[in-house]
Amino acid sequence: MSAVRQGASAERVPTGRAVRRWSRHRAGRRSEGGLGDLLSDVYTAVLSVTMAVAIAVSVAARLGADLAETPPVSGGGLVLAPQWLAILVGLAALAGLAGLAARLGPVAVPEHQAQWWLAMPVDRRSLLRPAAVRWPLLAVLPGAVVAVAVTLVLAPAADAGTLTAAVALGGAVAPSTVLAMALTESSRARHRRARLAADICLALVPIIGGAVALGSLPAPTVPARLVVPAVGAVVVAAGLAVLADRRLARLRGPLMKERGAVGGEALGAVLSLDTRALGRALAASAEPAARRRSARLAWLARAPRRWR
Repeated sequence: MSAVRQGASAERVPTGRAVRRWSRHRAGRRSEGGLGDLLSDVYTAVLSVTMAVAIAVSVAARLGADLAETPPVSGGGLVLAPQWLAILVGLAALAGLAGLAARLGPVAVPEHQAQWWLAMPVDRRSLLRPAAVRWPLLAVLPGAVVAVAVTLVLAPAADAGTLTAAVALGGAVAPSTVLAMALTESSRARHRRARLAADICLALVPIIGGAVALGSLPAPTVPARLVVPAVGAVVVAAGLAVLADRRLARLRGPLMKERGAVGGEALGAVLSLDTRALGRALAASAEPAARRRSARLAWLARAPRRWR
Protein backbone atom coordinates (compact mmCIF):
# COMPACT_ATOMS: atom_id res chain seq x y z
CA MET A 1 0.00 0.00 0.00
CA SER A 2 2.83 2.39 0.82
CA ALA A 3 4.41 1.79 -2.59
CA VAL A 4 1.08 2.52 -4.28
CA ARG A 5 0.70 5.73 -2.29
CA GLN A 6 4.23 6.81 -3.14
CA GLY A 7 3.59 6.14 -6.83
CA ALA A 8 0.34 8.07 -6.74
CA SER A 9 1.97 11.02 -4.96
CA ALA A 10 4.84 10.98 -7.47
CA GLU A 11 2.34 11.20 -10.31
CA ARG A 12 0.72 14.26 -8.74
CA VAL A 13 4.02 16.17 -8.56
CA PRO A 14 4.35 18.18 -11.79
CA THR A 15 7.57 18.39 -13.73
CA GLY A 16 9.53 21.58 -14.13
CA ARG A 17 8.48 21.80 -17.76
CA ALA A 18 4.82 21.52 -16.78
CA VAL A 19 5.22 24.30 -14.22
CA ARG A 20 6.84 26.56 -16.81
CA ARG A 21 4.13 25.77 -19.35
CA TRP A 22 1.38 26.53 -16.85
CA SER A 23 3.06 29.82 -15.85
CA ARG A 24 3.47 30.83 -19.48
CA HIS A 25 -0.16 30.00 -20.19
CA ARG A 26 -1.41 32.05 -17.25
CA ALA A 27 0.83 34.97 -18.16
CA GLY A 28 -0.43 34.84 -21.74
CA ARG A 29 -4.04 34.95 -20.60
CA ARG A 30 -3.41 38.00 -18.44
CA SER A 31 -1.33 39.80 -21.04
CA GLU A 32 -2.95 42.85 -22.60
CA GLY A 33 -0.77 42.86 -25.72
CA GLY A 34 -1.78 41.07 -28.88
CA LEU A 35 -0.06 39.38 -31.78
CA GLY A 36 0.53 42.71 -33.49
CA ASP A 37 2.48 44.04 -30.52
CA LEU A 38 4.59 40.89 -30.44
CA LEU A 39 5.39 41.11 -34.15
CA SER A 40 6.23 44.79 -33.79
CA ASP A 41 8.65 44.08 -30.93
CA VAL A 42 10.28 41.23 -32.84
CA TYR A 43 10.64 43.38 -35.96
CA THR A 44 12.19 46.23 -33.99
CA ALA A 45 14.62 43.93 -32.20
CA VAL A 46 15.70 42.14 -35.39
CA LEU A 47 16.13 45.42 -37.27
CA SER A 48 18.17 46.96 -34.45
CA VAL A 49 20.45 43.94 -34.12
CA THR A 50 20.94 43.69 -37.88
CA MET A 51 21.86 47.36 -38.18
CA ALA A 52 24.27 47.16 -35.25
CA VAL A 53 26.00 44.09 -36.69
CA ALA A 54 26.24 45.65 -40.15
CA ILE A 55 27.70 48.88 -38.78
CA ALA A 56 30.27 47.04 -36.63
CA VAL A 57 31.41 44.77 -39.47
CA SER A 58 31.60 47.58 -42.03
CA VAL A 59 33.57 49.84 -39.68
CA ALA A 60 35.99 47.01 -38.87
CA ALA A 61 36.49 46.20 -42.56
CA ARG A 62 37.11 49.84 -43.42
CA LEU A 63 39.53 50.25 -40.53
CA GLY A 64 41.41 47.11 -41.54
CA ALA A 65 41.71 48.32 -45.13
CA ASP A 66 43.06 51.69 -44.00
CA LEU A 67 45.57 50.06 -41.66
CA ALA A 68 46.75 47.73 -44.43
CA GLU A 69 47.66 50.74 -46.57
CA THR A 70 49.45 52.50 -43.72
CA PRO A 71 53.19 51.78 -43.41
CA PRO A 72 54.26 50.16 -40.13
CA VAL A 73 55.30 52.49 -37.35
CA SER A 74 58.95 52.29 -36.40
CA GLY A 75 61.22 54.17 -34.08
CA GLY A 76 62.33 54.24 -30.49
CA GLY A 77 60.21 54.59 -27.39
CA LEU A 78 56.70 53.25 -26.98
CA VAL A 79 55.33 51.86 -30.24
CA LEU A 80 51.90 50.21 -30.36
CA ALA A 81 50.69 48.82 -33.66
CA PRO A 82 47.04 49.85 -34.23
CA GLN A 83 46.06 46.22 -34.83
CA TRP A 84 46.77 45.47 -31.18
CA LEU A 85 43.95 47.81 -30.21
CA ALA A 86 41.43 45.49 -31.84
CA ILE A 87 42.71 42.54 -29.80
CA LEU A 88 42.69 44.60 -26.61
CA VAL A 89 39.11 45.69 -27.27
CA GLY A 90 38.12 42.05 -27.80
CA LEU A 91 39.75 41.02 -24.52
CA ALA A 92 38.04 43.87 -22.69
CA ALA A 93 34.69 42.86 -24.15
CA LEU A 94 35.21 39.26 -23.02
CA ALA A 95 36.19 40.30 -19.49
CA GLY A 96 33.26 42.72 -19.35
CA LEU A 97 30.90 39.95 -20.42
CA ALA A 98 32.22 37.69 -17.67
CA GLY A 99 31.77 40.39 -15.04
CA LEU A 100 28.28 41.24 -16.25
CA ALA A 101 27.24 37.59 -16.26
CA ALA A 102 28.60 37.14 -12.74
CA ARG A 103 26.59 40.12 -11.50
CA LEU A 104 23.29 39.30 -13.20
CA GLY A 105 23.36 35.52 -13.05
CA PRO A 106 24.08 33.85 -15.24
CA VAL A 107 21.36 31.53 -13.88
CA ALA A 108 18.76 33.78 -12.30
CA VAL A 109 15.03 33.66 -11.73
CA PRO A 110 12.83 36.77 -11.53
CA GLU A 111 11.78 37.60 -8.01
CA HIS A 112 8.07 37.07 -8.63
CA GLN A 113 8.74 33.58 -9.98
CA ALA A 114 11.32 32.65 -7.37
CA GLN A 115 8.75 33.18 -4.61
CA TRP A 116 6.94 29.96 -5.49
CA TRP A 117 8.95 28.23 -8.21
CA LEU A 118 11.97 27.44 -6.07
CA ALA A 119 9.86 26.21 -3.15
CA MET A 120 8.05 23.57 -5.21
CA PRO A 121 9.12 19.90 -5.00
CA VAL A 122 9.95 19.63 -8.70
CA ASP A 123 13.06 18.77 -10.66
CA ARG A 124 15.17 21.93 -10.75
CA ARG A 125 17.07 20.89 -13.85
CA SER A 126 13.97 20.96 -16.02
CA LEU A 127 12.66 24.01 -14.17
CA LEU A 128 15.80 26.14 -14.52
CA ARG A 129 17.07 24.94 -17.90
CA PRO A 130 15.60 27.90 -19.88
CA ALA A 131 17.10 30.34 -17.38
CA ALA A 132 20.47 28.61 -17.71
CA VAL A 133 20.36 28.69 -21.51
CA ARG A 134 19.37 32.35 -21.79
CA TRP A 135 22.74 33.97 -21.06
CA PRO A 136 24.90 31.61 -23.18
CA LEU A 137 22.58 32.05 -26.16
CA LEU A 138 22.63 35.82 -25.80
CA ALA A 139 26.43 35.74 -25.71
CA VAL A 140 26.76 33.90 -29.04
CA LEU A 141 25.97 36.84 -31.32
CA PRO A 142 28.16 39.48 -29.59
CA GLY A 143 31.03 37.02 -29.41
CA ALA A 144 30.76 36.18 -33.10
CA VAL A 145 30.51 39.84 -34.11
CA VAL A 146 33.55 40.83 -32.04
CA ALA A 147 35.58 37.94 -33.45
CA VAL A 148 34.68 38.85 -37.03
CA ALA A 149 35.45 42.52 -36.39
CA VAL A 150 38.87 41.70 -34.94
CA THR A 151 39.59 39.37 -37.86
CA LEU A 152 38.67 42.05 -40.41
CA VAL A 153 40.91 44.58 -38.68
CA LEU A 154 43.85 42.17 -38.73
CA ALA A 155 43.15 40.74 -42.19
CA PRO A 156 40.77 42.88 -44.28
CA ALA A 157 41.11 40.49 -47.24
CA ALA A 158 40.18 37.38 -45.25
CA ASP A 159 38.34 34.69 -47.18
CA ALA A 160 34.99 33.14 -46.31
CA GLY A 161 36.58 30.16 -44.56
CA THR A 162 38.56 32.37 -42.20
CA LEU A 163 35.51 34.49 -41.39
CA THR A 164 33.43 31.37 -40.77
CA ALA A 165 36.07 30.05 -38.39
CA ALA A 166 36.11 33.44 -36.65
CA VAL A 167 32.33 33.28 -36.22
CA ALA A 168 32.60 29.81 -34.70
CA LEU A 169 35.48 30.85 -32.45
CA GLY A 170 33.80 33.97 -31.12
CA GLY A 171 30.41 32.28 -30.89
CA ALA A 172 31.94 29.56 -28.71
CA VAL A 173 34.37 31.53 -26.53
CA ALA A 174 31.74 33.99 -25.28
CA PRO A 175 29.23 31.30 -24.17
CA SER A 176 32.09 29.32 -22.64
CA THR A 177 32.93 32.33 -20.49
CA VAL A 178 29.33 32.63 -19.36
CA LEU A 179 29.08 28.89 -18.66
CA ALA A 180 32.28 29.04 -16.62
CA MET A 181 30.62 31.68 -14.46
CA ALA A 182 27.54 29.47 -14.16
CA LEU A 183 29.65 26.62 -12.78
CA THR A 184 30.70 28.80 -9.85
CA GLU A 185 27.17 29.85 -8.93
CA SER A 186 26.56 26.85 -6.67
CA SER A 187 28.95 28.38 -4.13
CA ARG A 188 28.70 31.98 -3.00
CA ALA A 189 32.42 32.21 -2.24
CA ARG A 190 33.49 30.77 -5.60
CA HIS A 191 31.07 33.03 -7.42
CA ARG A 192 32.45 36.07 -5.62
CA ARG A 193 36.00 35.07 -6.51
CA ALA A 194 35.01 34.54 -10.15
CA ARG A 195 33.46 37.99 -10.25
CA LEU A 196 36.62 39.49 -8.77
CA ALA A 197 38.75 37.61 -11.30
CA ALA A 198 36.68 39.04 -14.16
CA ASP A 199 37.14 42.56 -12.81
CA ILE A 200 40.89 42.01 -12.45
CA CYS A 201 41.13 40.73 -16.03
CA LEU A 202 39.31 43.82 -17.25
CA ALA A 203 41.70 46.06 -15.31
CA LEU A 204 44.70 44.20 -16.76
CA VAL A 205 43.76 45.01 -20.37
CA PRO A 206 45.37 48.50 -20.43
CA ILE A 207 48.38 47.10 -18.59
CA ILE A 208 48.77 44.48 -21.31
CA GLY A 209 48.52 47.24 -23.89
CA GLY A 210 51.27 49.17 -22.14
CA ALA A 211 53.47 46.08 -22.03
CA VAL A 212 52.95 45.49 -25.75
CA ALA A 213 53.83 49.10 -26.49
CA LEU A 214 56.87 48.91 -24.25
CA GLY A 215 58.09 45.81 -26.05
CA SER A 216 57.35 47.32 -29.49
CA LEU A 217 55.81 44.06 -30.66
CA PRO A 218 54.98 43.79 -34.36
CA ALA A 219 51.41 43.93 -35.60
CA PRO A 220 49.53 40.66 -34.97
CA THR A 221 48.17 38.55 -37.80
CA VAL A 222 45.39 36.01 -38.14
CA PRO A 223 46.57 32.39 -37.71
CA ALA A 224 46.76 30.40 -40.91
CA ARG A 225 44.59 27.58 -39.56
CA LEU A 226 41.99 29.39 -37.50
CA VAL A 227 39.62 26.44 -37.81
CA VAL A 228 41.63 24.40 -35.28
CA PRO A 229 41.08 26.73 -32.28
CA ALA A 230 37.51 27.28 -33.47
CA VAL A 231 36.74 23.56 -33.31
CA GLY A 232 38.44 23.32 -29.92
CA ALA A 233 36.39 26.23 -28.58
CA VAL A 234 33.15 24.62 -29.79
CA VAL A 235 34.05 21.33 -28.08
CA VAL A 236 34.89 23.13 -24.84
CA ALA A 237 31.62 25.08 -24.97
CA ALA A 238 29.63 21.88 -25.47
CA GLY A 239 31.37 20.22 -22.52
CA LEU A 240 30.77 23.21 -20.26
CA ALA A 241 27.10 23.27 -21.29
CA VAL A 242 26.64 19.62 -20.30
CA LEU A 243 28.45 20.15 -17.00
CA ALA A 244 26.45 23.28 -16.18
CA ASP A 245 23.19 21.46 -16.93
CA ARG A 246 24.09 18.67 -14.53
CA ARG A 247 24.82 21.16 -11.75
CA LEU A 248 21.53 23.01 -11.98
CA ALA A 249 20.10 20.95 -9.13
CA ARG A 250 22.83 22.26 -6.80
CA LEU A 251 21.92 25.92 -7.21
CA ARG A 252 20.54 27.59 -4.13
CA GLY A 253 17.28 29.46 -4.21
CA PRO A 254 18.34 32.58 -2.26
CA LEU A 255 21.31 33.22 -4.55
CA MET A 256 19.23 32.90 -7.71
CA LYS A 257 16.60 35.14 -6.17
CA GLU A 258 19.23 37.79 -5.43
CA ARG A 259 20.55 37.60 -9.00
CA GLY A 260 17.01 37.93 -10.32
CA ALA A 261 16.40 41.01 -8.19
CA VAL A 262 19.63 42.60 -9.42
CA GLY A 263 18.69 41.78 -13.01
CA GLY A 264 15.26 43.35 -12.60
CA GLU A 265 16.77 46.48 -11.09
CA ALA A 266 19.33 46.73 -13.88
CA LEU A 267 16.66 46.24 -16.55
CA GLY A 268 14.54 48.98 -15.03
CA ALA A 269 17.54 51.30 -14.96
CA VAL A 270 18.29 50.59 -18.63
CA LEU A 271 14.69 51.18 -19.72
CA SER A 272 14.55 54.44 -17.77
CA LEU A 273 18.04 55.49 -18.99
CA ASP A 274 19.17 55.93 -15.38
CA THR A 275 22.92 55.34 -15.40
CA ARG A 276 23.29 55.95 -11.68
CA ALA A 277 20.72 53.29 -10.83
CA LEU A 278 22.41 50.92 -13.28
CA GLY A 279 25.75 51.49 -11.60
CA ARG A 280 24.25 50.86 -8.16
CA ALA A 281 22.62 47.65 -9.37
CA LEU A 282 25.81 46.29 -10.93
CA ALA A 283 28.01 47.38 -8.02
CA ALA A 284 25.81 45.81 -5.35
CA SER A 285 27.55 42.84 -3.76
CA ALA A 286 25.33 39.96 -2.78
CA GLU A 287 26.18 39.20 0.82
CA PRO A 288 24.42 36.62 2.97
CA ALA A 289 21.47 38.06 4.84
CA ALA A 290 22.25 36.06 7.97
CA ARG A 291 25.29 34.84 9.83
CA ARG A 292 26.89 31.56 8.85
CA ARG A 293 25.96 30.01 12.17
CA SER A 294 24.05 30.95 15.28
CA ALA A 295 25.61 31.51 18.67
CA ARG A 296 25.95 28.32 20.69
CA LEU A 297 24.88 29.91 24.02
CA ALA A 298 26.76 27.20 25.91
CA TRP A 299 26.89 29.39 29.00
CA LEU A 300 23.10 29.15 29.31
CA ALA A 301 23.33 25.45 30.19
CA ARG A 302 25.56 26.24 33.18
CA ALA A 303 23.25 28.92 34.53
CA PRO A 304 20.88 28.03 37.38
CA ARG A 305 17.50 26.78 36.24
CA ARG A 306 15.61 29.56 38.03
CA TRP A 307 17.53 32.16 35.99
CA ARG A 308 16.48 30.71 32.66
